[in-house]
Amino acid sequence: MLQAPQAVAGSERSLAAGCAPGENRYNRTQSCIKAPVKLNITRNGRLEGVIRLTVTQAMQLHNSRNFLEKYTFKVTGIAGNTSAVTAAFNVSCGRSCRATNHVRGPRAVRAGTVIAGPVNYHDSTTTEHRDRAKYSLTFLKPGYTTGLSRWESLTFRCDDIIRGSGIGAGCVFPRYAPVLTTMANLPHIRTNIKRIQQAGPHHYGKRGNSPLTRATSTAVERANRRVACPPPQPSRPARRVQL
Repeated sequence: MLQAPQAVAGSERSLAAGCAPGENRYNRTQSCIKAPVKLNITRNGRLEGVIRLTVTQAMQLHNSRNFLEKYTFKVTGIAGNTSAVTAAFNVSCGRSCRATNHVRGPRAVRAGTVIAGPVNYHDSTTTEHRDRAKYSLTFLKPGYTTGLSRWESLTFRCDDIIRGSGIGAGCVFPRYAPVLTTMANLPHIRTNIKRIQQAGPHHYGKRGNSPLTRATSTAVERANRRVACPPPQPSRPARRVQL
């Protein structure tokens, strides 16, 4: 059975160059899985051969509903009777998500065989959609039982909730919480934010406590503005500060 290892949260920098040095790690927009696999060839319950291989997958999300995954299947070792074995890779995702598989197959499995190619994804959601890519790797050998392995990607979220804002739709791995590490060029805002975070009670935006979230309701935005700038107070200046 092929099982992708559990990916753990990594830094944005660690995956900047692709998979290395971020194997089996992920951040807000990138996930890299590298899994060693052992396939036993059996007939009538008797072991006749062994195929060892490595599967590598690198998924890159974007500020768009279109994103990409690179897939590589490499045979690293063969022993015993493994002749005439073929392998085929398939991928899918559901509802508003569509996966287009460009990985060529089925292919003969021999020493040094490499099966590689991109998978293109498109999510047509106009609100919010969470999904996983579903993979299968099928091994065939005439006269032998078919081998089938299934696994899934990390959950990704695509949305276009802030419509008309100019931000546009995009996809992320929501399990990764982005962290703002500096506001050195905004000293007064930084001081106020730190004071509120320390005072609590929820410590919004402080690491390990309640995360900040973006309001998408016009009614909530108006209510927040009424509290921040009540009618007796002068309006805030029109100048905007880019965070």
